[in-house]
Amino acid sequence: MSVLTNKQKREWAQTLYVNQGMEQKQIALKVGVSEKTVGTWKKDYKWEGLKAAVLTTKSEQLKMFYAQLNALNIDITSRDVGKRYANNSESDTIVKLTKSIRNLENEAGVAEIISVCTQVLDFIGAADQELAQTLSAFIDDFIKSKLK
Repeated sequence: MSVLTNKQKREWAQTLYVNQGMEQKQIALKVGVSEKTVGTWKKDYKWEGLKAAVLTTKSEQLKMFYAQLNALNIDITSRDVGKRYANNSESDTIVKLTKSIRNLENEAGVAEIISVCTQVLDFIGAADQELAQTLSAFIDDFIKSKLK
């Protein structure tokens, strides 16, 4: 295998940090750079934001929104007969929750994109690690374009 460029090392380090939850020291040893370099990359390329996106998947967000909507509806229907309707604030919340649910259900989230891309790279990497590293540069650019 050929020697990795700094960009390839950074992309590999990012994958290890964001998707596999490795600590900076472990990443530095594995990738062959200093721990300080990993820290700089983490800050400059906003790895924490990427990690948060991976941890907060669309399905988890949808579950939370549905649970909130359900709790609100249960509260409304538990009221006395004749008072089982939403007030202005509750109606506004219902509209916002349903809009958020609809938006999430109709678009691919960054977390899902990262998840699928990681799975594809892992699959390819099992057969051809160099090809996976080459493709990771394109996938990294693709993911960054979705973050804008």
